[in-house]
Amino acid sequence: MGVAYNTVMRAIVALEAGGVLAKVGEGKRDRVFCAQAILKILDEPARLVPDPPAAHRRTSRR
Repeated sequence: MGVAYNTVMRAIVALEAGGVLAKVGEGKRDRVFCAQAILKILDEPARLVPDPPAAHRRTSRR
């Protein structure tokens, strides 16, 4: 990805401190991080609400 390890780790530490990311598992290598809030949103059922019908106005041209 063209990003230095230290840059990535600083970003991960900041995201963990802000409660955005959490480490999954206890491994020292090949660590996996998870953004629980985003996963919760993705797990929610879609809230598809149709648009209300538009009022049809007929204008007569005389």
